[in-house]
Amino acid sequence: MLVARAAGSLVRQRAIVPAIQHRSASTSSHDDHHDSHHREDTTVYPQESFLSSFWAKCVLVAALGGAALKFAPERGDDAFFTRWIKETTTSPETWLDMNAHHTTQSKRLADQTQLFATAQRPRVNRYRFAQNLNSASAYDVPVGMSVDMSNVLVKRN
Repeated sequence: MLVARAAGSLVRQRAIVPAIQHRSASTSSHDDHHDSHHREDTTVYPQESFLSSFWAKCVLVAALGGAALKFAPERGDDAFFTRWIKETTTSPETWLDMNAHHTTQSKRLADQTQLFATAQRPRVNRYRFAQNLNSASAYDVPVGMSVDMSNVLVKRN
């Protein structure tokens, strides 16, 4: 039994060794002669030179850049576009005046809105028996508590 087990372990070890030692497909197992299996490239490419339209455009851009540097205004002067923008835009003082006017109008509108939103009708005390106002005794008032009710008018619906 012991001998059979040892022989079985040797057989298993021999089976593992060839799996480790085999060569992967990504390694080159033969010499490089791949290009002999393909057709020759028949594409016709244009001739390369510095006289193409791309290089002509590059020279034109360089010339325009040089002219812009030569004829550009000095550092203290305003450029054409800067002067044009200043002429066509509204001045900051005008914007300040317009904003101040808008602020006063907004404040006035907010005050009016608050006035109408918080307005209440005057309180009216309605008595069920208004004739009781005239029936009070003039002698039933303590000292210092007399009230002049001669101008009181009774509202009737």
